[in-house]
Amino acid sequence: MTRTDPHLGRSGTSMTIVEFLNARLDEDQAVARKARPGAWHVDGEGAQVLDGAGAPVVEAGDSPDTAGHIARHHPERVLREVALRRRMIQEVDEYTRFSGKRLDGELARQVLGALAGAYSNHPDHRAEWTV
Repeated sequence: MTRTDPHLGRSGTSMTIVEFLNARLDEDQAVARKARPGAWHVDGEGAQVLDGAGAPVVEAGDSPDTAGHIARHHPERVLREVALRRRMIQEVDEYTRFSGKRLDGELARQVLGALAGAYSNHPDHRAEWTV
């Protein structure tokens, strides 16, 4: 099936915003777990990103700002952010069930839409999700 309907995922089935977010978080988590562990830092010259043991992770050339950005988004941080986003999704889901409001209520739309916005370049992202 050719994907022509923007509401359909690549598999051709309808994908909810929660399913979309959980799939993206699964991907982020898998990549972070495969990366070199530890908090990364920039060497004294700003040319390399080093892992917790001091081994080079990536060469940043003459761009200390790029090296700083890469080091700042090390695997441990990504895993913490994934856990936090999963918790936010769970809290929104529990709130909507407890309050009797639909999952697509204004609060859920705002919170989940804000989270989905980070993945707006993904082919399964739907523009109407992003606030």
